[in-house]
Amino acid sequence: MRCKRLTILSVGGALLTVFVTACTTTPENDERDLGIPGAVVRTDQDVTIRHPDGWTIHAPVGSVPSDEAGESGEMLFTIELGNLATLAMPATPPPGWTIVGDPADLGPSWFTLAIPVTASLPISPSLDLGAVHACVFAYDGATASWVARGGEVQQGLVSVDAVRLGPHLIMTRPLSAQGWGALAFDAIAGYQFVVSIVDVRLGYFPEDAAFDPAWCHARVRSLEEHGTPAGARSYLPVPQGIYHLALGVYRTMDGAYMGYGETTVTVGQPHCDWTNPDHAIYANAVSVGDLTRWTDPSRLRPGAQPGVPSPTPPVGIGAINVRLEWTAEADLDLWVMDPCGNRLYDGAPEAVCGDAVGRLDMENQCARFVVGKPENAFWAAPARGLYTVYLDYYADCGGAGRIPYTLRWMTRGVVHVLRGTVMPPEWEGVVGDEVKLVEFRY
Repeated sequence: MRCKRLTILSVGGALLTVFVTACTTTPENDERDLGIPGAVVRTDQDVTIRHPDGWTIHAPVGSVPSDEAGESGEMLFTIELGNLATLAMPATPPPGWTIVGDPADLGPSWFTLAIPVTASLPISPSLDLGAVHACVFAYDGATASWVARGGEVQQGLVSVDAVRLGPHLIMTRPLSAQGWGALAFDAIAGYQFVVSIVDVRLGYFPEDAAFDPAWCHARVRSLEEHGTPAGARSYLPVPQGIYHLALGVYRTMDGAYMGYGETTVTVGQPHCDWTNPDHAIYANAVSVGDLTRWTDPSRLRPGAQPGVPSPTPPVGIGAINVRLEWTAEADLDLWVMDPCGNRLYDGAPEAVCGDAVGRLDMENQCARFVVGKPENAFWAAPARGLYTVYLDYYADCGGAGRIPYTLRWMTRGVVHVLRGTVMPPEWEGVVGDEVKLVEFRY
């Protein structure tokens, strides 16, 4: 076992959670148990989570979806640094790109947020941005591949706005005449906008074939978030082309969704000046125009915004939270044995141990499988004693066979991660189909 020290998190002016010392063990089958930094964020909070290595996640007010009752929800955000091997990510980049540095798994992985958060990745000082284009790529669990997300370079960081987190890293390729352009949005007071690309009418980016509009979402910050009216602009880096955009409108004060409007914009070239290694100047970026017109409810359409998936309802967290995540099409079941010997699982989604009640509030089954949807168990006020976590490979829905999984659990304000792979039990020749993953005491 080895231990490492993690620094205190900066959380929007208020300290929510502190993670200091954590230990790493290396169980069998190349599984790891690692304390990582994170914070619980509510719908009505503005939170910035900082990793000592320079990675950050900024979750604005309204980014955490409300719960199914419409009340303020909460989500656990984490920043877990690793490498391609430990995170079980593809080591082969798309053609023409070069992977730079190691990835980080940004949580909550695979959940869809109500409005985008901003993920910022540190750029190596040795990277010459006058010769290469730096782009953020996200891992797509459905296709097991890396997808280009763009990114704004500023002060040694490349930042993207995203409604879905997960593993991210930086890739580069040589600059060319077919470089990326940018859309510019002037911020206004009292409102924020979520921009999504409904479709690309015409594209001029053969060298950017990895660009996937379905992943390209941006949040247009309000004047309050910019802090000053001067230069209050947001940018969405995109390859050259003609884009059909949808702009979802939210109130800054509470993140409430008002509706959306649509527009079409042409992005030509050149628009990016990458000659300054510390800052990407979006000279001549194409302006989407005055956004004030989109704050008039009579001009907005109700309902879900095109191109933006419906938010994932938040799950219970509590003093103990245990979450099983995977992306292959299979029915994996999370079992947790409490100190009284009760088994919490899909067949018994509530377990009572004295005054403590454990609940399983989310599961993923073959009949309604969703890529990345977790199984989640939590205790608001846990009983003291030993908790044992099992994985039950219930069914192979789509011929997935061996499946990588991630188990995250939080106790006493510290987040831990255990990664491994599991195969259908009949292939392993074992009796019964549950696999013991970890034990911990509360």
